[in-house]
Amino acid sequence: QCGCLYQGRYYVLGATFYPGPECERLCECGPDGQVTCQEGADCEPYEECRIENGVQACHPTGCGHCLANGGLHYVTLDGRVYDLHGSCSYVLASVCHPKPGDEEFSIVLEKNSAGDPQRVVVTVAGQVVGLARGPQVTVDGEVVTLPVATGHVSVTAEGRNIVLQTNKGMKVLFDGDAHILMSIPSSFRGRLCGLCGNFNGNWSDDFVLPSGAVAPNVEAFGTAWRAPGSSLGCGEGCGPQGCPVCLAEETQAYEKNDACGKIRDPHGPFAACHKVLSPLEYFRQCVYDMCAHKGDKAYLCRSLAAYTAACQAAGAAVKPWRTDSVCPLQCPAHSHYSICTRSCQGSCAALSGLTGCTTRCFEGCECDDHFLLSHGVCIPAQDCGCVHNGQYMPVNSSLMSSDCSERCFCSPNNGLTCHEAGCPSGHVCEIQAGVRECQAARGLCSISVGANLTTFDGAHNAISSPGVYELSSRCPGLQKNVPWYRVLADVQPCHNNDKIVSKVHIFFQDGLVTVIPSKGAWVNGLRVDLPATVLTSVSVRRMPDGSMLVHQKAGVTVWLGKDGLLDVMVGDDLAAMLCGACGNFDGDQTNDAYGSQGKTPIEKWRAQDFSPCSN
Repeated sequence: QCGCLYQGRYYVLGATFYPGPECERLCECGPDGQVTCQEGADCEPYEECRIENGVQACHPTGCGHCLANGGLHYVTLDGRVYDLHGSCSYVLASVCHPKPGDEEFSIVLEKNSAGDPQRVVVTVAGQVVGLARGPQVTVDGEVVTLPVATGHVSVTAEGRNIVLQTNKGMKVLFDGDAHILMSIPSSFRGRLCGLCGNFNGNWSDDFVLPSGAVAPNVEAFGTAWRAPGSSLGCGEGCGPQGCPVCLAEETQAYEKNDACGKIRDPHGPFAACHKVLSPLEYFRQCVYDMCAHKGDKAYLCRSLAAYTAACQAAGAAVKPWRTDSVCPLQCPAHSHYSICTRSCQGSCAALSGLTGCTTRCFEGCECDDHFLLSHGVCIPAQDCGCVHNGQYMPVNSSLMSSDCSERCFCSPNNGLTCHEAGCPSGHVCEIQAGVRECQAARGLCSISVGANLTTFDGAHNAISSPGVYELSSRCPGLQKNVPWYRVLADVQPCHNNDKIVSKVHIFFQDGLVTVIPSKGAWVNGLRVDLPATVLTSVSVRRMPDGSMLVHQKAGVTVWLGKDGLLDVMVGDDLAAMLCGACGNFDGDQTNDAYGSQGKTPIEKWRAQDFSPCSN
């Protein structure tokens, strides 16, 4: 497992690097310390060879910025300004024209029926991070404590804001209310789509539809970029009553320096930011929102806070503007308000060595002297928690591993302690209400002694003859966003003539796992030491009783006992999408017993690619 020594520098196994000053050669550290290099590996357009964070590589020359504010106001990456009234969920930005080596991502804004932002969902290389109001952050559906660094992303709490950063430099700032600011590396120029535009440097063609045509109006543009799963009945526009229109005489009061005018006041708290980030669009949005809501001061506070976050994200200084009577910000015990706090650096997680904080300061609550931030509250430094696998754990909290094989506790006396866990037969490791635990399997198909099969919906059948049978798979053509899998059971007679499952073959999109309780596990034909994490997100382990457990992060679990008993467990998101002897998991057991072409239901599901003879 050792890496390579090349030109006096050490590189870990699998690392890629540019040894020359112009990035003219791309090298990779392979097995046995061997380095292979590719000549002519010039940087891509909108990239340059330089050292960043201690690494010489082809880095983006800059970033584009997209703004989504109030669930209504948008500024594209190319600078086009528009308002879109809508109550649907929308794709803000997505990589529509990927290249090899890309860190593909999508950013989706989820809204409620009133059109207010509820959650920002960022998907990076298959990892799904939800940034919700509250604030609450989830990673692949599981609620996490900030800061967290996992896979391709890190998420930190910075003042009032949540900041997500990816390994390749994409950033999303969400203030937990209505302000979303996205920073996209220039290496994605011309390859994006969504409400943030195509990022090609030309704002006039930002309203591009998925078909490649240009939308005739903003409503058609919004409709085209509705996110999958948008609620029924959502729509664009303001309905029969029309969208709010404010006359000049109505807006005058909101343009004064004691209201929205504070944003553009050359002598006001934002004066130092004006040269870095124009106040005009934030001022316009503020006036519109206050007028549309009849002078509601909450919209003034929202606008001032949004411009504050944008200025500070750009590195500009902002002077205090909140008072006890103007947009006061209440802080929890042992903390106080600050216009420029580095709350991430002043946290228990930072003390424990978990980094990832930005270099900027943001307004928010700052812990008093001798206190550190832990899960949104300020506590004495000696009461700080633990860090495990890139995630901070407050004292007296626990964390279950992704396959429920291990539970770790953060104890005030003993620190971090972990012990073996695991789910009993008939239970599946899954997330409910943001918490990962062993849950009684709702989608459970089992084979008991004598090869008696019970389908997901409770129908009973029996496997009468030996062979390899297809128990369950995602049906072809259905819900391609749900990962495909296929479970085959090899049923053989035992010494007492009872038929049992001797081995299981489990196909995933990127490989094959075979398990035999008495012998072990193989991945793509190669034997692996257990426990192991294999393929993209599959874990294989031997339980204390000798049984074998295969768990896919997407929600498919297969348990094979050493006595030949078998459980296949699936999540609710696969309901009515399954094929195989285990049935379709639609809640109706009567349709699990239909055969075809005169075959019994079980014989129909013999695996043709594993059967030695054909009927």
